[in-house]
Amino acid sequence: ETERAGCVYVFDTRSGEIVHRIRGLPDAIGALAWSPDGRWLATGGMRDITVWDAATLRPRHTGVGHSDVVRSVAWSPSGDRLASGSDDHTVRVWEGASGAERWCGRGHADQVQSVAWAPDGRHLASGSADGTVRVWDASDGRERGRFEAKGGVWTVAWAPDGAFVVSSSNDDIRVWDTRFLLNPASAEPPAAVALAASALPPGGRALPPVLAVLHRLGIQPPLSLVHELRQRLGGDDPGADTPDDWRTVTACPGFQQLCRLRWPAPARTGLIALLLHGLPPGP
Repeated sequence: ETERAGCVYVFDTRSGEIVHRIRGLPDAIGALAWSPDGRWLATGGMRDITVWDAATLRPRHTGVGHSDVVRSVAWSPSGDRLASGSDDHTVRVWEGASGAERWCGRGHADQVQSVAWAPDGRHLASGSADGTVRVWDASDGRERGRFEAKGGVWTVAWAPDGAFVVSSSNDDIRVWDTRFLLNPASAEPPAAVALAASALPPGGRALPPVLAVLHRLGIQPPLSLVHELRQRLGGDDPGADTPDDWRTVTACPGFQQLCRLRWPAPARTGLIALLLHGLPPGP
């Protein structure tokens, strides 16, 4: 926890008591993050980033490169690099051990309020008050994708499999499809999916947990495909607006036999995973 006076407090999560204090910092702390192994604590101040030894709370090193307040810091999954976003409109990546700057990403037109590493450490996402989410190559800072949000972006986070980035703004939450990064044959990123309380029709409200299960299994199918499979395997008859390719599937005798079994919802999720296992990413 931080405060404006330039102090950092470390709490015991079981008792809620303060177990450590870092006092007398020259600037207010705008961001902090633990390293994956818990050995280091990174703090972002007015222009600098300091890495602290979690055992002694002594500074390991300080990196100075930003020209304004640091709003967000995040460790790479391996713990060897540190990313930061600042009011100076830049995204920077630093060496975790030495504090040396690896690269600086420029392109945002307003303060960078959130940075997040992809689960495999190959990409970095940033969200800015300029209303964009950008995806950077974590090795050299090349911009790999840009998404236009609705209003300033406060936070960004990756799905566990790296297939999607979620961003939050003042009035909505959006899911950005980043499967094009997993599939080199894909060219341009697709449009975002906006989430709102009234966005999902009754028939689609069961889809998020189904997608969560599939993503944990490394399966990233199109949402429409999951929806159609779930309906058909539940015994619903294909409607008049069913695409021709689906009519071919639903006419298959084996598929009809599966549908007549009227699988319960949990079993349908497992069957969908079995049917879609090995499905290549992409449209």
